[in-house]
Amino acid sequence: MNRLQWLEKLGLRPGERAVVLHADDVGLCQATLEAYRRIHTEGCLSSASVMAPSPWLPALAELCLRGDHDLGVHLVLNSEWSSFRFAPVSGLAAASSLVDAQGYFWASARDTHAHARPGEVRLELEAQIQRLRSLGLNPSHLDSHMLTLVAPGLLSIYAELGMTHGLPISLIRLSADGLARLCNIGAEAAQRAHGELLQASAAGQVLFDAWAELPLNDAGDRFSHCQRLLGGLPEGVSLLISHPAVDGPELRALAPDWAARVADTRLHLDPRLPKALEVEGLKLLRMRELMQAWRELQAGSAPGERFKAWPRPEH
Repeated sequence: MNRLQWLEKLGLRPGERAVVLHADDVGLCQATLEAYRRIHTEGCLSSASVMAPSPWLPALAELCLRGDHDLGVHLVLNSEWSSFRFAPVSGLAAASSLVDAQGYFWASARDTHAHARPGEVRLELEAQIQRLRSLGLNPSHLDSHMLTLVAPGLLSIYAELGMTHGLPISLIRLSADGLARLCNIGAEAAQRAHGELLQASAAGQVLFDAWAELPLNDAGDRFSHCQRLLGGLPEGVSLLISHPAVDGPELRALAPDWAARVADTRLHLDPRLPKALEVEGLKLLRMRELMQAWRELQAGSAPGERFKAWPRPEH
């Protein structure tokens, strides 16, 4: 996709900056639903993504029957905590390579990369998208829990699903070295993943110009940290990730990083946040705006052009 056309479609002139303020892990537990409800009503947030394997998904769908919500599918192939775990939506028989001996998703992305069969990955991710739609949620985008899908053999499936469903995916304009650092994969794997990233771009997928995340290992002065991140964003369109949840026994029992998640909620409810965006000259964008602009540009592509770069992974 032509980057200048993309930026122009979003109303950005050369040199201007925009950001998507995005909440990950919505639906992880009830504490994330309450945080999302409060922020959506009173705070500053442009988009969020939802975990389809979570038992709290029906409650989130009920919450979203009212109001205007911009939610994507937070595609899950890992369940990283020992005391609170997810299993595949597609069922254990259809996803045997995606689970450990207890029948839950592998705890680490490294284990998923070592065991996952591409055909089962594709089937499971499709099932997660369809589960959201079956509950009346109309996703605006796709993204990847723990960035597990930004790896060779999986990134192409991720991008192909986005093209098939007409949804942009969260990908960043990075070098192979940058992918290795961000996704904690080896140099050779990063080179192959970078090749698939270039194929995704050639096939028409959107690439963010920068990606930043509020750290989950530091619950310090969240507003000051966010200010620094916003000030360092380059021209173009960036993604800033948070993980808001409200405090309580449930969150503290399941999430070792609960304090940072509570701090993220306070940040999005802080009345200084919209002013900080204004001071930085940052336009706040929703993922649904990106989806609409992307679809309009894709509609102008030559027939078949969107898929010509895809080598279909083997099952």
